[in-house]
Amino acid sequence: MMSQPQDYGKWYWCIKVPEAVSPSGEIYVYADEVGSSAHGDLILRREGAEHVGVNLALSAGNWISVYAASLIDGSGVAVGWWKGDTERG
Repeated sequence: MMSQPQDYGKWYWCIKVPEAVSPSGEIYVYADEVGSSAHGDLILRREGAEHVGVNLALSAGNWISVYAASLIDGSGVAVGWWKGDTERG
């Protein structure tokens, strides 16, 4: 049985990235935890009874921001309004 993206974490995240990383400027990832290294690398992890691992890591300079995203439209679930991000893809 093939796994589904949501099998890799409880939470859905949007990562804003430079267009050189993703032409849309965004990457959407499921993960249980988001953190950064002392060098500014972004690390999204999966944690569970049977699995612990890195879902995605982006080196410093290859990500701009990260937020918990809505499964409906990708907008920030805890963001009331973000003047710099008014367009949805």
